[in-house]
Amino acid sequence: MNILEKTRLAFQRDEVKNLLLGAPFYQINNRFAPLPRGVQTDISTVLTAGLYRLKNEDPSMEKQLIPALISISDTPLGIWTLASFIMLENDTRLDRAPILNINLEDLAKHLKNKIIEHKAELQNEHELLNGNNYKNGVLGELARLAKITTKDSGPSFMPNNLIF
Repeated sequence: MNILEKTRLAFQRDEVKNLLLGAPFYQINNRFAPLPRGVQTDISTVLTAGLYRLKNEDPSMEKQLIPALISISDTPLGIWTLASFIMLENDTRLDRAPILNINLEDLAKHLKNKIIEHKAELQNEHELLNGNNYKNGVLGELARLAKITTKDSGPSFMPNNLIF
């Protein structure tokens, strides 16, 4: 089953959250680089080979996508996935008109609140990113990624004045 077929099936079964988080049936590997140990699916491949292509077939899919994106942000993996989604979609919008009609500002605000809410859990999570001992765990890596994201690439998802 190819990526578009898995994506279509996830929407038909109302399992978009499982697709985004890489539940066993929906795991999609990156062909070019290994995924971090705790990340079960390559969100960039899901976005480009799944969601963008499905949008061409069924523009109404966004009605399911937005609630799924919001619902995944209660775990470090979900927060990492949502941050990755926002960064990738920002990059896509730099190159061409938006493919997905999603308000990234609203998603970034939601993610900021979830980062604050789960700060301690994110700081203590090291296994998600191959067990690398990043300073402050996933939170530290999210902060590092947010620093390299420029104003031109869309809304920041990191809270201002977050002390860790």
